Amino acid sequence: MGTPLRRLAPRLAAAVLALGLSGPALAALGEPEAAVAGDAERLSMTASRRAQAVRGVRSVHELRRGLTAVRQYAGADGTVFAVAWEGPVHPDLDALLGAHARAYRAAVAGPRTARGPRRIVAGALVVEFGGHGRVLRGRAYLTDAVPAGASLDDLR
Repeated sequence: MGTPLRRLAPRLAAAVLALGLSGPALAALGEPEAAVAGDAERLSMTASRRAQAVRGVRSVHELRRGLTAVRQYAGADGTVFAVAWEGPVHPDLDALLGAHARAYRAAVAGPRTARGPRRIVAGALVVEFGGHGRVLRGRAYLTDAVPAGASLDDLR
C-alpha cells in the first residue's frame, strides 16, 4: 500500500482527463468573470449566470458537464473571489486557482497524516475539499478578496 498521495494521483489524473481540463480552463481566482463564457465553450460545458446582489456577491457563474458543477463567485468589481465544485471527480485545481496554484501546491507538499476533509491555507488562499465515493465537494477563496457582507457559508 503506497502513500495517500500515490493512491490519489491516478484518480486525480483520471478526473482531469474525464473533464477535459488539461489546459487553461476557468476564470480562475482573482481573474475577471468575463472569461467564463469562452471557458464554457472550450470545455463543452453549459454555462449559466445569475445576478445575486445578496451578501456582497454580484453574480454566480455555473459551468456544468454531466454530474459535475463548478461555480464561480464574482464580487461587485467583476473579479472572481471564490470557486466551488461538486461532482464525481475534483476539477483541475491548477486551472481553478490560476496564479495561486503554485502557492497551493507548495502548501500541500509533503506527507499527509490524516484522512477526511482537508483545509489548506496558503497566505490569502484557502482551499477546502472532501467527500466520499462519487460525491466530492470543494471550494477555494481569497480571504482578502471576499466582499464585505458575503457569507462563506453561501459558497457551495
